Order: sequence, then structure tokens, then C-alpha cells
Amino acid sequence: MKEPSFTNTQQRMSVEKLSAIVVDCAYKLHVEAGPGLLETVYEVVLARMLSDRGLKVERQVPVPIELMGLKFDEGFRADLIVEDSFLIELKSVEHLAPVHSKQVLTYLRLLDLPLGLLINFGAATFKEGVKRIVNNHQDVCASLLRVNQPTDEDSREGAKLQNENEQAEDLLSESKILRDFAASRETPQSLCGTEAKNTSREGAKPGSDDEI
Repeated sequence: MKEPSFTNTQQRMSVEKLSAIVVDCAYKLHVEAGPGLLETVYEVVLARMLSDRGLKVERQVPVPIELMGLKFDEGFRADLIVEDSFLIELKSVEHLAPVHSKQVLTYLRLLDLPLGLLINFGAATFKEGVKRIVNNHQDVCASLLRVNQPTDEDSREGAKLQNENEQAEDLLSESKILRDFAASRETPQSLCGTEAKNTSREGAKPGSDDEI
């Protein structure tokens, strides 16, 4: 495996900062162009947007296989490499498949890069289509991007909904207990009343005072 090309962190922009810039540009592109165009359209425009932000961008970068002292040029190509340290793989499909994430992770490992983004411009919203892929990257906690993670507002709404559901379940449970308790009290009383009435009738004799 070759040595990383970004060992001097003081000379290279943090991959987390690169991630934030890429997300910002890709989001604006998704809003402006909308979903459903061919992948190449998004690739060309996004590369220019990143270049206009002063970043070095390479398109269709070869990804050789180097393992066990062997090297193979199998034709893998990464869509975009930013500042020699950040990988971007673009898709324009209705739904991402697990193989797409494996593809990005494979590229990251073969190129020895720490972080990449899988961006699907075919999704209805940008949030649905972006996914962060990590390869031995330790600065996750400092990330400016949290893909597929609930926001504070989402967490509050989720907690509120869960609390409402628990309260509804408690009310249903209490209602059932009350119904069962009422039924248990009603049945013996009805039976006792019926038995007492029958006993009174059976014990009465013709011509006695009880019959008058």
C-alpha cells in the first residue's frame, strides 16, 4: 500500500473542512439542478464549483490495485479527488445500494485516503442522497457533517413522540384494568342476587305468610 500523499497536515486543508466545502457546493448544485440528470452533468459542474473555491480537483482518477507486492491496473476510476486527500463518488440513481458504499470504501483503501462522500443526485432531497464513508479516520467527532444522524430537533421530536406513545399505552393499560376490575365485581354480585332470589322462591310454601 502506498504512503498517503497528505502526511503534512499543516500544509493540507483538513479533510473535515474539505468535506464541509464539498457538502455546501453539492447541496447548492442539487437545489439548482434538481435530481435525475445524468451523473456526468453533476460531476462536471461540481468539479468547476470546487475549483472556483480555490481547491485542486481531479476527475476520473485511476485507482490501481496494489496488494502483496503486486500491482494491477484494472480500470477503476474515482469520480473526483479533492486536494489529493478527499474522495467524491457521484451517483444518479433512485436508491443507493450497499455495493455503492463498498465501492467508495474500496477506493479509499486502495488510494489510502481517510474520508470520502458518496453523493446520489438521484435522491429526492440532498440529505437522503449523501453518505459519509470513513477509512481509518480518527477525527470523526470533529466533523462538520453528520450524515444520517438525527439533529437536535429530530431528537426532541422523537422523544416527544415516544413519550406520547408511552402515555397512550399507559392509558390503554389502565382502562383495561378498570374494565376487568368492574367485570370481576359485577359478575359475583349478579350471581349472588340471582341465587338469593331463587332460594327465597324455593323456600316459600303454599299458604304461608311468605306467599301473601
